[in-house]
Amino acid sequence: MNREPGLGTPPGPTLIDNRPQRKKRRASRRRRLILALLLIMAALLLLIFRHDIDFYALRLRLTGRSEAGGAPQDIAVDLSLNLSGNLACGTLRDRVILATPTRLMVYRSDGSVSLDEAVSLTDPAIACSDRYFLAYDRGGTRALLCSGTRVAARIESPTPILRAEVAQNGSFALVTLETDKFSAARVYDRQGDLRYEWNSATSHIQDAALSGDGRRLVTAGFTAQDAELVGVLRLLNCDEVEPYAEHLLPGELILDLAVDGQTLLVLTDAALYRYDLREGGQTARQPHGDKQLLYYALDGASASLVLGRYAVGFGSSLRCYDGGGEPALELQLEGDIRGLRVGGGQTTVLQSGTVSVYGPQGELLSRLERPSVKEALLLSNGLLALIDETRLALITP
Repeated sequence: MNREPGLGTPPGPTLIDNRPQRKKRRASRRRRLILALLLIMAALLLLIFRHDIDFYALRLRLTGRSEAGGAPQDIAVDLSLNLSGNLACGTLRDRVILATPTRLMVYRSDGSVSLDEAVSLTDPAIACSDRYFLAYDRGGTRALLCSGTRVAARIESPTPILRAEVAQNGSFALVTLETDKFSAARVYDRQGDLRYEWNSATSHIQDAALSGDGRRLVTAGFTAQDAELVGVLRLLNCDEVEPYAEHLLPGELILDLAVDGQTLLVLTDAALYRYDLREGGQTARQPHGDKQLLYYALDGASASLVLGRYAVGFGSSLRCYDGGGEPALELQLEGDIRGLRVGGGQTTVLQSGTVSVYGPQGELLSRLERPSVKEALLLSNGLLALIDETRLALITP
């Protein structure tokens, strides 16, 4: 084939190696995809655990401050609540919970308000754990499950509520008065959905407790046998119909329950019992002796009891048990007692005009002259909350 002069051989296709560029683009797309997935997961976690996150405290930590502004300081807050009627109070770690028939408020340890909710509770009561608390109407049908910053669920019980208890994970139990049977205990998740119900046709249920994960339910009640009052303690798994352990306490009335890990604390009018929550067996019994139980306070596996013959001040004594079940403190008391609280290994005794704080070994940490104080609470950060008619004082004991 003849070609025109000067044209030469036609050029062939030129191959360019762009594999490094394609590899970089794939890596860039992979990084963007991973980042998008991480952002989606973070958003989902914030949505799921929004009731458990204290954004106020998080913001203070990010800005280099603490809720108390560094070291604990004495703070006084004027209350906007009407405390002349029924008042229920409690603690949520380092926060103070106040409930009246019309208002529910939570105060941080720096005096600021983390929750302010209008309620309708004729006889308010509070049940607390480390992460959640339940405000309910004793004898009514309304209950609110709350974190430290917001209301997580509202519940309308079909029958009147006698007692309530809340677990660490937000599950809670309501003991209710029934019309067609003695009583019932219902377990709800933290969304307010019913998970489990136990009905008793042979004994009255007057109290309940939950394990930390909400999978085990303990009910306390009473029945009559041979003209004698008998305390009835039942331990149940929330996925089974029948209890895995049952104990009868002849001649004793169960007053309160408390759970700490696998330890179940049972207080009666005659003794303080300890049970293994997993196995259901009794591990210890400490009788009150020849004295009557006048006041008590339970906190996890710790207990403080005021024992006397007829009235406080006439041979009465304060007896405290540590988490291992051993007596850690016993001292004689004088004067009338108006309140008793225990928490963090410390015991607060509210008497007419004075507030006394005792340490784990029975040492007197503080004694304050406060004649107008109605309630005294111990917070997890060591502060003492004193409540009177118009003011909340947060002080270092």
